[in-house]
Amino acid sequence: METKKAIVVVSFGTSQKKARDDCIGSIEKTMAQIFRDWTVRRAFTSRMIIKKIQRETGEKIDYIDEALQRLVDEGYRTVVVQPTHFIKGLEYDDVVRYCNEFRHKFDELVVSKPLLDEERSFDVMAEALEKKVLPRVRELVSPDCAVVLMGHGTSHFSNACYSQMYLKLVLRDIHDVYMVTVEGFPGFDDLPKMMLHSKGKKVAILPFMIVAGVHAIEDMASDDPDSLKSKLIAAGYDAVPLMIGMGEFESMRNLFIDICAECIHENGLE
Repeated sequence: METKKAIVVVSFGTSQKKARDDCIGSIEKTMAQIFRDWTVRRAFTSRMIIKKIQRETGEKIDYIDEALQRLVDEGYRTVVVQPTHFIKGLEYDDVVRYCNEFRHKFDELVVSKPLLDEERSFDVMAEALEKKVLPRVRELVSPDCAVVLMGHGTSHFSNACYSQMYLKLVLRDIHDVYMVTVEGFPGFDDLPKMMLHSKGKKVAILPFMIVAGVHAIEDMASDDPDSLKSKLIAAGYDAVPLMIGMGEFESMRNLFIDICAECIHENGLE
């Protein structure tokens, strides 16, 4: 009898339906199209978002352990967990911890990598940004605009990945592109110094996150004095927020496909 196999796409989640469909949903659909022999399931790592969605819409989304237990109950024996996180931060650590608790219940249960992990993943991301994301951004705003990517940031030591990513862009001579974080380093207040040599005054800002959710709405694009847009305006720039999550770019979705395919191959799960 053929072994039942599943890929659990684990995201932090968002309560914004459009962002959920356009970003997370698009990644899951792409996974299902490529890995046709696998069942693709959804799980979120934010209990608060899960509760909010259920309260507002009645839709029930599984937490990590619920998704895994459901697969156990349905007789799945091989499971790949593919996080949509950018880094191995606190959320990723939670995914690994829960998977370790369930490992004995499957023949194979493996956790795949986030977008930014080993050295080459930063080069792959830099190429995707340079060739696909940045041209689209400048097409929407201005051919010569500066671009600021806003990551989440974390107190976890993996926050250093954002600085490494930014340095990769600099060393590839990708000019007038900057990276800041909401909750880590570099922060919004570091941006004026980073942009001292920026060529123009028009600046496109977009989330370096899978979804353009609450952080993009409130921390990036709002009129609050502490938002990224307001900070840039106060520094004399013409800030143009783009409510586009990274999950909306085909090039980003393809990165997850490549990472998941590599995980499947390396673990002999074809």
